Amino acid sequence: MKSTKGNLIRASMASAPRKKECILLNSGICLKCNVVVVSEKLEDHSGCFCGNVIIGGGKVYLGRSVVDRSLYRELSEVGVRPKKLTLSLV
Repeated sequence: MKSTKGNLIRASMASAPRKKECILLNSGICLKCNVVVVSEKLEDHSGCFCGNVIIGGGKVYLGRSVVDRSLYRELSEVGVRPKKLTLSLV
């Protein structure tokens, strides 16, 4: 009987909706040339003018290539995507 209750609890926890975190903004700033680098799509690999920072991955992953980390600041935002607002006419 204990195993049945345990299975029921696990099943109810598994079906409960979870808030999934996602990448809201994939960006960083090169402090050497003062350029904000943003990657918007998966295949999009953007870089700064001096070549110190390259950012890729869009909203799928946070890809970084940085030559001098002391001249780089992370600006990415990761969180729960807000729900879409729906309007209804009365």
